[in-house]
Amino acid sequence: MTSFERASGDPIDRRPPPELAFWACLAMMTAMGVVGLIIGIAFSFWREPSDDTAWGETVLAILILSAPVLMPAAMLYRSVFCRSRLAAAAMTVCLCIVSIGAFFGMLAATFYSEAATATLLVVFGIALRVGHLNSCWYSVLEQDDVAPQSQFRRLDLGLALLSVVLMMTVAAWTWTR
Repeated sequence: MTSFERASGDPIDRRPPPELAFWACLAMMTAMGVVGLIIGIAFSFWREPSDDTAWGETVLAILILSAPVLMPAAMLYRSVFCRSRLAAAAMTVCLCIVSIGAFFGMLAATFYSEAATATLLVVFGIALRVGHLNSCWYSVLEQDDVAPQSQFRRLDLGLALLSVVLMMTVAAWTWTR
């Protein structure tokens, strides 16, 4: 950033690399599909709408099962599109956990299934690639001293709308099966 840009107060419109944006959108849409699957399965087992305790248990089960799926996707979204440094640090920790789990799961799965080994190898590779892209993205942001994104944008609205539609579509499809 030049001294003129710094003095004028014009914010730099810095966009994430296309590959990182692709992986972030894919992670969010996959997470929404999985949450929709959880919602659809939970409501397909809940038959009597008059039972209040079953309603509370169903909602609690949906929240407990959805949280581990939604949190990494939300952190990746905040890290990539909102440029939140705290989310980037949390994403690094999350990707390390996923990579370690995939690595040791891959070692254990080699004795049981080739398909599981291949799937875990792909998850391991994607986690390493996203982690590398995210660290490169933040090194560029720190070099240019770019501030985090604070206002709500049309991209945020579009991703939220697409996420809700995808989640409800998968839930309805699963529920009616």
